[in-house]
Amino acid sequence: MQATADATISDDGQRVELFSSHRDFPDARFGYRAKAPGEDDHEKLWLAEELATGGLHRIMRDTLAADSAGITWLRLDGPLLRTDS
Repeated sequence: MQATADATISDDGQRVELFSSHRDFPDARFGYRAKAPGEDDHEKLWLAEELATGGLHRIMRDTLAADSAGITWLRLDGPLLRTDS
């Protein structure tokens, strides 16, 4: 996955938000709100695995779920990447 990314702290100060783009989807912007520390010991591994094995492509093939700011929010549902809509 070739992407650009940046991270911020959510407005409520409770979690990290990751924003990224991907060369295969030049008009899309993606957001991911990390889980609270200790909430999911496998989060980093599962997120990396899903991105490396085409999870983002699967989502974009099946769903167009951008919010009013044009961001498609993502979340992990167990080990699977899904839209957070």
